[in-house]
Amino acid sequence: METTLFCGTEEGRFRKSKIPIQAQYAPVYSIQTHDFTGDGNQDILLLGNNHHLKLRLGKSDANYGTLLVGDGKGQFQYMNQRSSGLDVRGAVRSSLLINNLLFLGINQQPIETYEWSEKNAGTGKNR
Repeated sequence: METTLFCGTEEGRFRKSKIPIQAQYAPVYSIQTHDFTGDGNQDILLLGNNHHLKLRLGKSDANYGTLLVGDGKGQFQYMNQRSSGLDVRGAVRSSLLINNLLFLGINQQPIETYEWSEKNAGTGKNR
């Protein structure tokens, strides 16, 4: 199985890109696009999880913040959690990016905030 991303082009068409298998590890409920790594290219942050499945299925919570680093040509590579600094636990249902702050709405938890800086580009710091 393959996960595909369709990006709009300046010509009004769509470009098809395959994205890494890590995008399928858990349900995604919130997506942010931003240059998280400071390299001038747009990256994709996938957030989600689901803790309300039937008992026999268990939780679907393998997404601790999936950062896909863009190369500027429509291709994306997975950046592991240790490198990204993300360690998002719980069922994320919303996210809001304001300047270098990422606010996360997580079911039955207080709002979490991560901060990115030019000095530590690509490293999310939980506040």
